[in-house]
Amino acid sequence: MMAGTELDIRAGTRAGNGACRLCFFRQGEHPHGNTSVHVRHWRKTRSKTRVIGTTTDAIQEEEKKLGRTLPKSFSDWLLSNNGKSLGSLTIFPVLDARDPRKTWESIYHHFKKDWQEWLKNFSDTSTDFSKLLPFAEFGTGDYYCFNYAVKGQTGEPVVVLWSHETGEIDQVAESFAAFLVMPGRPG
Repeated sequence: MMAGTELDIRAGTRAGNGACRLCFFRQGEHPHGNTSVHVRHWRKTRSKTRVIGTTTDAIQEEEKKLGRTLPKSFSDWLLSNNGKSLGSLTIFPVLDARDPRKTWESIYHHFKKDWQEWLKNFSDTSTDFSKLLPFAEFGTGDYYCFNYAVKGQTGEPVVVLWSHETGEIDQVAESFAAFLVMPGRPG
């Protein structure tokens, strides 16, 4: 293999030879002269096109990690709206490799990190929150969740509002589809 080829440079990077973290060129081999110029060039040329929506594979991968199937109306919404909010209401996306920066704080991420932290506040109670899956954050710290213990008329989990202060849940919609068109819904 010729020195300076892409493969050689990448292999050298793994060996820790001082290569650029952005493009794998070694020090002194930068086509732009120096790293600061390269960083500006990299920022200008990388795609700034946002990917809105997701794929069935990304949804299935997230479901596998969560250990449960997302409601069909929510999955259908994600296919064309993943990464979008409903006004001021943050809807958690599924992680999509096509836009990892925007989808990093996925429904799985929130479930495993933030949600578990909130639940610690209620560890001394007998309330069971295991059937709840948060899918949106209300700006006050409260969450909209799917309640898998209660099915609505469509057979999907109902949507509840979970209070971070009291742990109480209030049913707000029969399904995610009903939630989307709910009069007075925040966002």
